[in-house]
Amino acid sequence: ISDYFIINQFIADSIPPSIESYKINKKNIQIDFSEPIFLLKPDSVLAINNSGIFNYVTARTNSYNEIEAEYSFMADDTLFVNGLNIMDFNNNTFSSDMVGLSSGKRTRLIGGSVLGEIDYSGDKELVVKLFSSSGVNYSIITSNNKFSFNYIPEGEYKIIVFEKIVDFSDEYYPGTIIPYSRAANFLIYDNILEVRNHWVIKDIRLIFEE
Repeated sequence: ISDYFIINQFIADSIPPSIESYKINKKNIQIDFSEPIFLLKPDSVLAINNSGIFNYVTARTNSYNEIEAEYSFMADDTLFVNGLNIMDFNNNTFSSDMVGLSSGKRTRLIGGSVLGEIDYSGDKELVVKLFSSSGVNYSIITSNNKFSFNYIPEGEYKIIVFEKIVDFSDEYYPGTIIPYSRAANFLIYDNILEVRNHWVIKDIRLIFEE
């Protein structure tokens, strides 16, 4: 071998990517990071929070260090980035929390998650509602008999599920006699859920009795 040799020193990158800038307008979202990143789940990176209800927007990498999404932003919407689904190429996660970007400074949204599925053989969409002891409620509509509430504030909650009978309302439909129209089937989960920050309550199974 040669009379001398050189040892290459490989320095492990342990610094997660950070947001350098972002632009939010009425139809487009652009977020620039400090280094190249990739998206673990492009359809679960950007979340729009409107009155406590989250809707995810599919994101894409516009360049090595920029992600972009098309969305018609409303005045009451708040944009959050799901940091767990953004990593650099050394597997450093951007953030373990949801990070808010709509205000002038970054804010963190904390809370717990409630996941489950519904044993239902009907053909209607289902409305799933969380009712808290403090009077704060959360609601989603599901067509695949599964539900997921994320970043719910700490507290005790009850779950109520009912069929979505009419298109113009997500409230419970009691039916009418003249003309006859049946009431929506519903169920109330027996247990009270205790939601805590960073906890995930999963494997909840709700059964509609026929």
